[in-house]
Amino acid sequence: MRQSQTDAARWHAYRQKSKARYISRFLAHAENHRLPEIDHYSALAAEQDNLSFSIQAALEKKNDEAATRFAWALGNPIYGYLIVQGHWALLVELLTRAVAISTDQHAPEDTASLTQALGIVKQEMGNYPEAEVLYTQALKIANEANNLQGQAATFHQLGRLAQIRGEYGEADHLYRQALTLEQTLGNDIGIIDSAHQLANLAFLKGDYNVAQGLYLDNLERSHEIDYQVGVERTIHQLGMLAHTRKDYETAQTLYLQSLSISEARNDQASMARTYHELGALAHEQLEFERARKLYQQGLTIEQKLGNTAGVAGTWHQLGILAHDQGDYQQAAYYYHESLKIWSMLLNQGQIAKSHHQLGLLAYDENDFTQAHKWTSSALAIQEKLGNKIGVANALFHLGKLALRKGNYREAALLYRQCLTIEKAAGLVENAQITANQLARITRVQDDLD
Repeated sequence: MRQSQTDAARWHAYRQKSKARYISRFLAHAENHRLPEIDHYSALAAEQDNLSFSIQAALEKKNDEAATRFAWALGNPIYGYLIVQGHWALLVELLTRAVAISTDQHAPEDTASLTQALGIVKQEMGNYPEAEVLYTQALKIANEANNLQGQAATFHQLGRLAQIRGEYGEADHLYRQALTLEQTLGNDIGIIDSAHQLANLAFLKGDYNVAQGLYLDNLERSHEIDYQVGVERTIHQLGMLAHTRKDYETAQTLYLQSLSISEARNDQASMARTYHELGALAHEQLEFERARKLYQQGLTIEQKLGNTAGVAGTWHQLGILAHDQGDYQQAAYYYHESLKIWSMLLNQGQIAKSHHQLGLLAYDENDFTQAHKWTSSALAIQEKLGNKIGVANALFHLGKLALRKGNYREAALLYRQCLTIEKAAGLVENAQITANQLARITRVQDDLD
């Protein structure tokens, strides 16, 4: 019996040493391939099972040093291997442990950085309330330590949350606070990231010329320092800008360039985002089956990642697809399901879009009372957000409603307001459609007079 117990103890000790060596080996592999470069991602992907096992072993053994080093090597929430490859659940577990370790070790700068990183992952997963709590904690720690880099990074993320909620003025203020600190520190990537978000704000507000100028400046900066994350997302946004202006050929080219970069890095979240936009592009060109296939490709990735916001966005698009094909019941289902998620996430811009689509659906079902209710709600939100294009779209459809009821003067007033916005935004095709509607009303009014 004594011999058996001794053998068991030796076997246990041997296994523990083997596990420790295993962790050490793949920790070194992770640290040697921590850069956001294609060959590094490929080297890590080739050892994915071993890396996952090693991380779990470090967490189970409470090997604090190894867990923390894995978090720093693989846990960057923007371009780190785990976020890019879509291993979000494992990343949350790893960062949560790393935050606890750094807190116990009284390392405030590490705690602030890791807490903020965890917040970014939560935000990507659509858990905005928890992300805000984590950002607030990170900012408090950074302020107490006078950590300017931590302050800048957290202002940036709080700006993203404000933007999602439609608080564009607050978002602008936070991004500019971050940008000022990044410029003081001479942090090129931080400067690019904050400038990118300011460009996104201009885009959301319909200031397309301003947005385009900022995107092009940022693209040049990203190329100068070979910042592929910045290159990919800026090309994607320029594609969205061309898409919005109905320059479909340019949009397609830019989306495919963006997708090529994402696929080379196996950046799952970026790939899903681009599949979604390619689906919308095919949809607008009436290629319905191609659109459905692309939407489903994006949706599969979003569901795998646990990205609630991404799922809601794709359901919304599938609703529009069903709507355009005359399946109003299916369209209503998708619209309401996506609206539930946007309401839970407090995303005012997307809530407005859902209300707008529900207004269009009610109009097509000849329920003009509901159509006016939903569209007026969308207009009120878009006006509050300062989203000029959203306002123009709502005004156009309220004009259609007024025209349907024979209220020609009201319709003409609404179309004129819409036309002014569209011309200022450089939306040539939209402006022409609105001008044609206005011309028809004028002719009818002349006949009546």
